[in-house]
Amino acid sequence: MIKSESFKAAYRQQPRDFTRNRVLTFVGLVVSQINRMSKSLSVEVSRFVERFFGTEKDYTKQAYSQCRSKLRYDAYTALNRQFISSFYSDDQYRTWQGFLLLAADSSTLQLPLSPELIQAFGVVENKGWAMPLSRLSLLFDVENKLVLEALLDRYEASEKDLLEQHLDYLQQLAPPAPCLLLLDRGYPSLWLLACLQARKLAFVMRCSAEFLTEVAAFSQSHKQEALLELDLLLHRRIENEHLQAYLEPGQTQLIVRAVKVELADKTEFLLTSLSYGIPLLKELYHKRWGVETNLDYIKNVLEAENFSAKTEHGIRQDFHAAMLSANINSLLVEEAQQELEEEQAAKGNKHRYQINRAVALGLVKDNLASLLLGNEPLEEAYEKLKTKIKRRKEAVKPGRKFKRKRHPGYKFKWNKRKVI
Repeated sequence: MIKSESFKAAYRQQPRDFTRNRVLTFVGLVVSQINRMSKSLSVEVSRFVERFFGTEKDYTKQAYSQCRSKLRYDAYTALNRQFISSFYSDDQYRTWQGFLLLAADSSTLQLPLSPELIQAFGVVENKGWAMPLSRLSLLFDVENKLVLEALLDRYEASEKDLLEQHLDYLQQLAPPAPCLLLLDRGYPSLWLLACLQARKLAFVMRCSAEFLTEVAAFSQSHKQEALLELDLLLHRRIENEHLQAYLEPGQTQLIVRAVKVELADKTEFLLTSLSYGIPLLKELYHKRWGVETNLDYIKNVLEAENFSAKTEHGIRQDFHAAMLSANINSLLVEEAQQELEEEQAAKGNKHRYQINRAVALGLVKDNLASLLLGNEPLEEAYEKLKTKIKRRKEAVKPGRKFKRKRHPGYKFKWNKRKVI
């Protein structure tokens, strides 16, 4: 796709861009950003050009910045959407009880300090310090470990509004299996409940005991579950225009199932459209943790905040290229993991082994660029890369706990060395 003339024509800024014979081509630029440039831009650009284009000409970071300004950042969102559509086009994806298990969550990303980024994304001030921040929102397939969509918005953007954009995209994607959404306590609202019911989407969402009058009454009762009848005329709830957009004519009530989940130290409250038993719902909701670990992976392993630009356009380029890179890496890891588990089953190993995703990311770097540029046969390069990844495995030992130790503030930590 990235080598097609139609793709280049659609995602360059001007028709005259990428028409001359330059050292760094349109394809080379796209691949270089997917490959993640996390170190000094001057060093990364020079090494990339030398390794993959075999030229003795030097390529400066100034020339690279001029080149990347000609590429629209939504080229990477288009590539990711094509990637996701292709992934779900066969029956090799994982489901839970026949559902695609999707979780949404949001976080913030620190941005370089520049007036343009403050204007575009907003700023947070604290004790005399000011820092531009953006709001990141993910729609994540927790079973297949893929980011279906990633949004970057202003810091003060509502995560519920961003979720609504995710649901619009999900409708366009038209996945081959029904979807089940897992949502944390920041999401529940009357309009969102009406939205999910109107779109016929299954859901499990955590809420506080004080979320609604009806939930508060349920929390004080001895019942472990109940069907709550949410009166939309109460407290003039129905006057909310966002809510009205998802109601049937004359509708004045929403019905939702509420359950109590007992944990070791507290009781959680879940709202759901499902009829499964409480133990299974507890197990299901725990799977939402996958999106939390993926956010940690994006920020601390993939280093999504390690931007190579100080403009809004450059930030969005880096971000969406990083999301595509994360998905490609995840696909490689999941395929390698599946093969590894089949090999383990045949050997009867004592421990279950899993691939170290952070190390795999370091192995994918540069090898991925070689694969995308077609420097060697695709299938051969892909299998070779998977073999490398499979060798970086670690034993899984369930139930291990370690007492937290506080260490001196070393600048470098031996167990968190950079992988890219």
